[in-house]
Amino acid sequence: SYVGLASNWGTVLMGRHDTPLKISTGPLDLFADTTADYNNTVGFNDLRVDNAIAYISPSFSGFQFAGAVHAGGGAMINGYNEDSNSLAEAYSLAGIYKNGPFYGSLAYESLGEDLSTTQATRDAFPGTFGDFDKWRVGLGILDWNGFTLDGIYENWDGAGFVDGVDADLWQIQAGYSFNNFMVKAMYGDSSVDANGDNDNGYDWNTWAVGADYNFSKRTKAFMLYSGNDQDEVALAYGRYDANGDIYGIGVENYSLDWQGFQLGVMHSF
Repeated sequence: SYVGLASNWGTVLMGRHDTPLKISTGPLDLFADTTADYNNTVGFNDLRVDNAIAYISPSFSGFQFAGAVHAGGGAMINGYNEDSNSLAEAYSLAGIYKNGPFYGSLAYESLGEDLSTTQATRDAFPGTFGDFDKWRVGLGILDWNGFTLDGIYENWDGAGFVDGVDADLWQIQAGYSFNNFMVKAMYGDSSVDANGDNDNGYDWNTWAVGADYNFSKRTKAFMLYSGNDQDEVALAYGRYDANGDIYGIGVENYSLDWQGFQLGVMHSF
C-alpha cells in the first residue's frame, strides 16, 4: 500500500509503511509476529503509519540512514481530529549499521500532540496531553556460527501523550541454530513512572522460550511458551462520544499477569 522509486541514491516512498524506528530493530526480534513479539510483551511502540513520506539511503560501508514524516490527515488514536493536518504530524529517524554478524541501530521518533485526541478534550484537561517522544537503541550479533544475541533499549518521554509520564523498556534475546532448528529465549522489563515518582507508576517483566523448524527460507513451524508478570496498577479510562470528545473518566485497577503456549506454522509471502 505504498509507491516509491529506488535507485543507487536510495529509496523514496509514499503511503502506508513502517516507520524508521520500527525498521531499526526488526531483525532483532526472534519472536516476531507471535504472542511473544516484543510489542506484545515488553511493549515497544512500533508503528506502521498511513500517509508516510520516507527516504531510505543506500548502504555506505554498512551504514544506512532512514527518515520519514507522517502527514496527520485527521488521524488520531480514538477517531478523527481536524486539527491533525500537518505534513509532519509525526517524524521518525534511524541510523543502522550492519557488518557481517554485527548489527547496531539508533532511532528517534516524535508523535505530535494533535495525534493524541481532539482539541476539545485537550482544552477540557489542560496540561494533560503533549508530544510522545521515543528513543531506541539496538545491538546484536546475528547468526555468528549459529549463535544470536541481541538487546534493545527504549525510552519514552510523555508516554501515551500524557505529560510527565516516562518509561524505560529493555529486552535481551538469544538463539542457537543447528540443522533446520533454532532454539531461543528472551527476557524483558518495562518500567513506567509519572512525574518522576515510581510510586505512581508500575513495572512488569516478561519472558519466553521457543523453538523453530525451518522447512524453507519462507516457511517454518514454531512453538513457544511465554509469560508476563505485572504490578497491579490504577489506570484512568475515558469514554468518548461520536465526535471523539471525552465525556466521562474513571479509574480501575488492573493486573495483566498471564502465561501462554503457542504452536503454529508461518509462511512469508
